[in-house]
Amino acid sequence: MANVEINDLTLKSTADSSDELELQETGGGSSRKTTMAGLRITASQITDQLAPAYGYLYEDNDSGSAISITYAGVYYGWVTATEGHVDGGGYVTSDVADGTADHLTIANPPGGTGAGKYIASLSVSLVGEVSAEIEGALFVNGVESEIELQLKMGNPAAVASSSCSGILDLSLADEVSFRVTSDTNLDDVTIYRCQLVLNRIDD
Repeated sequence: MANVEINDLTLKSTADSSDELELQETGGGSSRKTTMAGLRITASQITDQLAPAYGYLYEDNDSGSAISITYAGVYYGWVTATEGHVDGGGYVTSDVADGTADHLTIANPPGGTGAGKYIASLSVSLVGEVSAEIEGALFVNGVESEIELQLKMGNPAAVASSSCSGILDLSLADEVSFRVTSDTNLDDVTIYRCQLVLNRIDD
């Protein structure tokens, strides 16, 4: 068989266990072949490792969007998000019409999975009632995670910003959302800018 350029080869999106690969021994030794079945990882694992998995929700609102805190210490969801970049491979999807808390969801497209360890980051600009203490956190399936932030309003209250980040080990169908609370009953926490980002770093 004559030599060809890689660009001239037809792309095969899914490898079979019987497909052959050419390997060269260390130090320029003999060229030998093996099959996909002979590798220590499978073709689907290679696909998962190479495929990006990420999601991004945001809000950019000069007028602000209010989250009503009916009861102090109870978390209420951010429900005015806009979908930003969500990976086209289907590993992460979004729901910005949930009504309880807009969220990113770990999905399971054909031939792969979105499950894995993700860097999760949140940044927000907001304002609450005078002297109120505002807390925010990322939630997974409605359960508060350790990724949290805290802001203390002044007198008079003014827009303040904070951010937080950490690593979440996420499984299929896990939902990640941002929620806030206040130490003041009937407080309106108004969101002006908010960015929620997930980016997979490991399986």
